[in-house]
Amino acid sequence: MRLIKPRRGVVMRHYRSDADVPTAIAAAVLVVLAGASVLMWPTLRTRSGAQSAAADLPAGIAGLLGLTPQQSLDTAAGHLGATFFAFVLPIVLVALMVPLAAASIARPAERNELEFMAGQALSHRQLVIERFMAVVVVGLQAMTPALILIVVATQIGNFDIGPVSLVLAALRALAVATLAAAVASVVSTLARRTVIAMAAGVGFTVALFGLIAANDNTAVASPAHWALTAAAGGGSPVGAAAVAVVAMAVVVAASIRFERGDLIR
Repeated sequence: MRLIKPRRGVVMRHYRSDADVPTAIAAAVLVVLAGASVLMWPTLRTRSGAQSAAADLPAGIAGLLGLTPQQSLDTAAGHLGATFFAFVLPIVLVALMVPLAAASIARPAERNELEFMAGQALSHRQLVIERFMAVVVVGLQAMTPALILIVVATQIGNFDIGPVSLVLAALRALAVATLAAAVASVVSTLARRTVIAMAAGVGFTVALFGLIAANDNTAVASPAHWALTAAAGGGSPVGAAAVAVVAMAVVVAASIRFERGDLIR
């Protein structure tokens, strides 16, 4: 009997539906934190030191919080970046996306389900890529309610910041989480152990934020520092685009290696 190849997107939809509960939990957490960030604005902006916070903090810590001399805690962009977009949002997205990416291939391998998948009319490359894309969509779904809340609140309240800037800030945070998830996905594909893949994703995230906080200007660290501070803490959207392209490239490379290798070990 001829096997019918699944349409593109079917694997992605199925894997995304498996994450409905953690996605809902992450979305609820982000809505609460976004609401708190908005409510803190009237008080925090008038506090002593808010205007000079970017200059008073170490350069790496200010970069980690997305603060600059032009966007300190007394500005809407600086406040929302430091209290939500630059650090809180990417961390929550990493906590949601990395475990899903780590389990994408490793969990079926641990349960001996890859042998069943090998008999299906399904491209192994398609399996890796679509499961990773499902993780990215899950992250987008989780952050959307909080983003809508902040956009509406800033337009109603006394915030000097436009919705486009807020959307770009959210996408930059998603780019950082996507890169961490890509690392977990690649390790999941190669090592086929969920714990190892999750440890790789978490370790990579810690190293990324540590790199920003250290403000290391070495030849290797400077390009990464620029891309990540642009993605996590404001700046040009080019940084977020660079992070997203790198993440997708490493996942595609891993999917090619997965397709050429032995599916059953």
